[in-house]
Amino acid sequence: MDQTQAIAKAKQFGQIAFLAESESIIPETQKKLGEMRSQLAARGMVSSGHMVSETARIRREQIQSLVEARLKALLDAYELFDVEVDDQLQKQGLAADVTAKLSKVRAEQLAIRATAAQLAANCQP
Repeated sequence: MDQTQAIAKAKQFGQIAFLAESESIIPETQKKLGEMRSQLAARGMVSSGHMVSETARIRREQIQSLVEARLKALLDAYELFDVEVDDQLQKQGLAADVTAKLSKVRAEQLAIRATAAQLAANCQP
């Protein structure tokens, strides 16, 4: 298998591995959100700024976990298919691909923070 085929196979394998990992990350986030809401509801703080900030914190952790899982899956796949991460691979778009995905996640993270800040401001008496 030549380098181009190995890269294509590695990307495909990395995507599958990432999806499998995300299947555990997303439900864990939902569990944390449910627990946090229950705790705040017990204290009568469901519509509080604290709930908004905790929700944003949990979502930030989720995004961070997803980014790390994507990068790990891709690097593991490259290792599995003996793809050497070098200047040639960067020219073929690895750096641009990873950077674009990370930039998108970062933009989503900033949007979540902005929304949380707006909601917290609206909850202030």
